[in-house]
Amino acid sequence: MKTYKKWIVAALAASMIASGAAGITSVVSPKAEGEETYVASQDWKNELTVGGWVQFYDTNIKSYEEQMRDLAAAGMNMIDLPVFISGGDVNSDKSFWDNVEQLSEALNMYYFYQGSDATDLEAAYGKVKDYARCIGYHLKDEPSSAQMDALAELCKSFKEKDPSRMAYVNLFPSYAGATNLGGTYRDYITKWANLYGSEYPEDMFYFDHYPFTQTEDVRSTYFSDLEVIRDVAYKNGKLLTGGFTQMGSWNGMTRPTADMARWSTYSLLTYGMKSISHFCWVAPQYVAPENGGEGMRDFVTDSKGNRTDLYEPMSILNWQVRQLGYVLTNIDVKHAYHTAKVPTGAEGLPSGFLMQPANESDSFVYSIAYGKDTNEPYLLVFNKALSGEAKDYTFKFDLSSGIKTMRYYKPTDYSFDNLPDPTDLSTLEKPEEVLIDVSSGTMTTSFKPGEMKVFKLEGEDGAPVEIFEDLQVPESSHTSGVYVGPQKISLATGDKGAKIYYTTDGSYPEVGGATTKEYDGTLIEIGKYDETKTYTVRAVSVRGSDVSAVLDIDLIIANASRNASAGKIVKLLSKDLSHEVEYHGFNGATSDLRHVTDGSFDPFSSVIQTSELAWAVLDLGDVLTVDKFVVSFWHDWWFGENELKVATKDDLSDATRVWYEGAMQNVPNSGTTIQLDEPVRARYVMLYNNTKGEGQNSMFTELQVYTAYDAGENLIADTENWRSIADGNFTNDGKTIKEETPVNRDTWNKAYSYEKKTYKNFMIDATMRLEVLDPGAWGYAGFTIFRKDKDVTQGQGDNKGLTVGIEPKGRVLLWNGSAEVGPLDANIVGWSVNGTFDIKVIAYEGTISVAINGRPVMNVYKKEFVGREGYISLHSGLLPITVTKLGITEIDDSFAFPAKGAAVSVADDTKLAVERYVAEKDVINALGSTVGITDTNGKKHTVGVEWRADGYDRTKTGNFDFVGTLSASDLKAAGISNVYNVKAYATVFIRSEIDDSVSRNLLAVAASLNENEYTAESWEYLQLKVEAMNSILNNKFLVQSDVNVGMFQLYDAIYKNLVYAGDTEELDAAIAKAEALKKSDYTDYSYADFETALNEAKEYKKQTLKTFAGIKAQAENLAKAEKKLVKNAQSAPVFDGEKPEIKDIAGAAGCSSAAGGVGVTVALGAVAAAIIKRKKRDE
Repeated sequence: MKTYKKWIVAALAASMIASGAAGITSVVSPKAEGEETYVASQDWKNELTVGGWVQFYDTNIKSYEEQMRDLAAAGMNMIDLPVFISGGDVNSDKSFWDNVEQLSEALNMYYFYQGSDATDLEAAYGKVKDYARCIGYHLKDEPSSAQMDALAELCKSFKEKDPSRMAYVNLFPSYAGATNLGGTYRDYITKWANLYGSEYPEDMFYFDHYPFTQTEDVRSTYFSDLEVIRDVAYKNGKLLTGGFTQMGSWNGMTRPTADMARWSTYSLLTYGMKSISHFCWVAPQYVAPENGGEGMRDFVTDSKGNRTDLYEPMSILNWQVRQLGYVLTNIDVKHAYHTAKVPTGAEGLPSGFLMQPANESDSFVYSIAYGKDTNEPYLLVFNKALSGEAKDYTFKFDLSSGIKTMRYYKPTDYSFDNLPDPTDLSTLEKPEEVLIDVSSGTMTTSFKPGEMKVFKLEGEDGAPVEIFEDLQVPESSHTSGVYVGPQKISLATGDKGAKIYYTTDGSYPEVGGATTKEYDGTLIEIGKYDETKTYTVRAVSVRGSDVSAVLDIDLIIANASRNASAGKIVKLLSKDLSHEVEYHGFNGATSDLRHVTDGSFDPFSSVIQTSELAWAVLDLGDVLTVDKFVVSFWHDWWFGENELKVATKDDLSDATRVWYEGAMQNVPNSGTTIQLDEPVRARYVMLYNNTKGEGQNSMFTELQVYTAYDAGENLIADTENWRSIADGNFTNDGKTIKEETPVNRDTWNKAYSYEKKTYKNFMIDATMRLEVLDPGAWGYAGFTIFRKDKDVTQGQGDNKGLTVGIEPKGRVLLWNGSAEVGPLDANIVGWSVNGTFDIKVIAYEGTISVAINGRPVMNVYKKEFVGREGYISLHSGLLPITVTKLGITEIDDSFAFPAKGAAVSVADDTKLAVERYVAEKDVINALGSTVGITDTNGKKHTVGVEWRADGYDRTKTGNFDFVGTLSASDLKAAGISNVYNVKAYATVFIRSEIDDSVSRNLLAVAASLNENEYTAESWEYLQLKVEAMNSILNNKFLVQSDVNVGMFQLYDAIYKNLVYAGDTEELDAAIAKAEALKKSDYTDYSYADFETALNEAKEYKKQTLKTFAGIKAQAENLAKAEKKLVKNAQSAPVFDGEKPEIKDIAGAAGCSSAAGGVGVTVALGAVAAAIIKRKKRDE
């Protein structure tokens, strides 16, 4: 977190609760007389803005106006923080803002309002409302997820008051941590898009992520963050995005070279960003880490305005970026594809894409973009190399795509002395358009490290170019879950030119695979009735050599009661069965007999009325065992002589009555369920009624016939092992379980515990009904499984149980006691509250699968579910329920899904450091003949690899890429496919000469110190820096900048941060005694030596670094110097003898005993001098 930005956080905290809706004026156009008008310029939307986080330094060195003119001359057209200067703030009164506005107008710049009252709507708006060049309010830097709701409301209040200006917010990077992000990085970014971004797409969607660290050339999460920003912005209305570059060094961060600074800038533009802010242009005032700072130094200019080596190249780049803005502001990046090694979370280049690198180790990003208005295709090509010379690269084209030319938008090759005039933007010309003919199938062009080039893709005579993007996973008619009986599965792809290949044995589908089939539109048939078995269908889309991710469908074909009437058509026979009767659709329904068995209870579109009293006769097609029927006549009318018969003979001569009701009222929306005590055999089902008892006709809305099914062990009959717990008040007569407590909101934990045994892998079959009529009623009913003890209910957290529940509105949920752990949209098809339903719950090795009335509703696999076991219970939180069937079947390993074959997902990264002049063959030998891989099932393997290099130069230092081809025979032996053509990649680092002498001297100084002489906190800090310095020096991939950062931090830890823990009384007394002596009493020669010793003692006392031995040595040295004082003649006794000898004290024991103190000081002084000398040389 940028600590010097904390004033913004404080400002937001102070005013977040302000700015309610009261007094906010809506925008009406045209304005009524007397209403305020909004004058903020909108021209910035047509420009690519370039700004900076810190852009000003001490105005006593150079005036604010002169600094603004310098910024404009350096290609910047945006002032992010006008008030903030390195080391403090300027006085931002009205005259200041008037001046900023006038200068911005003259220099064609824009700015944000920023200050202590920036989040005070009325105050901020009152100051800037008349300023055309103020385009927004700087409201918040790096909000946490928890702050977003209030922040979004604050931003909206600004937009309602002033819609012409943006409410600027800058978002965290992913490495801010889960506490700040509130979940995944995508969760965090999506939350802001949902709360604010998608509602105000004209506002800039800004974020920061600084890529160059001391431990990674490029932070491993950099491109995944860019991808999340790009993807979320694109899918939420193609939001405008912006980001921060990295222009300096601070704790743990590497200062970029000019190549790296270009890389940082163009990497953001490659992902479609329309605004760049340099972090920072001016170095913030240096604050050492031990003083709570971040040790920031060496940016484009230092904190005093001195220009560094980055100033000229970045000034040129700023203008070139603004030139490209002519194109970039009018296109949207849809995909950003990486070649060669693909960073985690980024998109890999599809093998079927129209442009491919000629050398597969060339590391680029290809961003495919489309014109906002024209939808014409563009390609942004970014070289990911961080260093080196400009180099020619060759690209191959698929001419079948229709590509003919690449229109290259070439920015001007400016010199620093010949840049555009910011006061006259006509001097900023559009980029040159260079047509490159690629009809030969190749293009060779030069790229600098970190350079991006913009191309427009053009066909012959304006013909469209066909662009194949990444393949999507095939779509299927089925999802994973529980099904009853045989299933017919269809597959589809929306990708042009793609084919689908599939397997049904668990193997990974690949073209030419032994069990792989091409999908030709013929439905894939899986399963049969009266079985419980698992199946897996796997499918991929293939286009050329491009292969999609795999679609996995895990199906459980379960034996269960099924609706045998579905899809069959009734006959309508007269009451005496002598003839067929006429019929028509009733109340708006069509005259279609399929309505009677279509599953619909709709009284307006699915009802048949006969011309006379009649039987509806249904042929099931075979003799089946049935035990349940659902019948519906019409809505809520009364019917007489209601009768149901079954027969096995074609002439119906053996028809037997199984149900009769002399008079009954139809149940709207769900019908009447008829459950037989004992199953019967039937091929024909006959249903009769007399509409309203008038003897005129019969009516039929629905007839459903359900097969009987052995649901396993009958738990209802085992009445002795059930017990009501918590709020439960259940009854069980051995046939039916009921909980009849009326609906209320205080009985969430009504439960009925089955306590005979625990269950691990099992299948529950039950027939239930929720005894409520309101689908909006609170509560849910179902089963709590995996209960750790007999008293656990659904309301107990810490995963003591897992509840499968059904809400009255027809949604299935999975609850772990404190949160839902299943999908939130598991809605039941054809649900009717208060209707009887069949529920099947299967728990097997981490998978929880739920079906309602034979249709899959939920299928969840979680690793934490694997191996769980416990008691089960009925749950009826808030609701009364009736259960008429409840059986359980334990499942063994024969139920397992087919073993899934795997493909190579990724190969391990390899890094190797070598000295200069090591031959390529020796490098390949050192890399080894095997490499680790991870397959698509998450398992690791070791396989053979054959390495090759491209561009390895043993005479140069730096990083070189090697590419490895995985051994096909090893993969085949392991049963692993390489359908995605995964390669291994190695980075070989040729070490440069490192000067670590000063660092090692510092380590020697630190090693000479004694822990008990310093405060615990400062000693611990020193040890951290010593450990860090040793770690840096032991790094095989060491570069000089790493050494320098560690050296400065260790120096500060010793010389500035170490706190002496002892007293200085002995030295204080010696100094006091020495200062009491009068210079006039002694000879000049002797007092000069004494005064030198006194000054040394004083200086030693002042310095941060002191030792016990040093204190004592200084006191003793001062005392010895005092003894050597010679009094003046007027005060000294007269000697009659020879002049006394004055001995040389240079080698006296007192001086040598000070090695622990004075010696350390001298050594540290030498180190300090060396550091200062090196620093000046580097600058």
